[in-house]
Amino acid sequence: MKITISRIMALLTLLIVNTFAQAEVNLTQSDDMFWGIFEEGLQTDVTRVQSHGADLGKNPAMVMWYIDWRNGGFPLTEAQNVYNAGYVPHIVWEPWMGLDEILAGKWDGYLQTFGEAVHQFGHPVMLRFGHEFNGDWYPWNYDNGNMNGTIASGAKWIQAYQYVHDKVTAAGGKNAIWLWSPNVGNGAKNTQDITAYYPGDEYVDWVAIDGYNWGTSQSWSSWQTFAEVFGGSYNKVVNNYPGKPIMLGEFGCSSTGETTGRDKVTWINDLFF
Repeated sequence: MKITISRIMALLTLLIVNTFAQAEVNLTQSDDMFWGIFEEGLQTDVTRVQSHGADLGKNPAMVMWYIDWRNGGFPLTEAQNVYNAGYVPHIVWEPWMGLDEILAGKWDGYLQTFGEAVHQFGHPVMLRFGHEFNGDWYPWNYDNGNMNGTIASGAKWIQAYQYVHDKVTAAGGKNAIWLWSPNVGNGAKNTQDITAYYPGDEYVDWVAIDGYNWGTSQSWSSWQTFAEVFGGSYNKVVNNYPGKPIMLGEFGCSSTGETTGRDKVTWINDLFF
């Protein structure tokens, strides 16, 4: 079956190397592989999740969506809808105002309310705060959230991650599962290694790696196999953070630049071997 990644992004191919005790909903078995799914609006229409599961021949374990700190707090209704349908909610939590306002305490009230709502939800929820922090394409990659400014240091990122984690936990959100989510590439402006950003084993429950084969769709890109996209980052995570569950937080493959044996179908098939 040819899977069109532009329509359905298969997420969270999980190689679980230990058991995370808090996780319910199919996530307590060691050495299993699970699927998650992303498509705009799935959290409000879970019947589409079921339909995609039928198309793929396997029901996903998780449903992912993005929220902007500036546009609201914890999406309690949507999370409950997803959980009631049998899926774990996976929220990509984007601080579009940057890290400095967080560290200045301007969002403490928001974090208190968010943590209280996570507690009220009462089930496992994956929080992927400030994903792809090691890149150079989001405001949280920069000091003062200024895209033309200086890349934020790994130390500042760690401080912000720990600050957010502790505030949510103190507010009661102990059922959150915290994802630390580097990208396979740093971008042209950031030379820091992902290990400079690691906030500590006590703060990270899962590692979620993002990566894309852009093919020849960009001026700076060329065709990469699945192993070429993810191999280096995967090995680094396994070697530095043994025992942490690993997922592919996001992945995709362009059709631009395909040749015989180096095409999207082969790329996706290679994921499993």
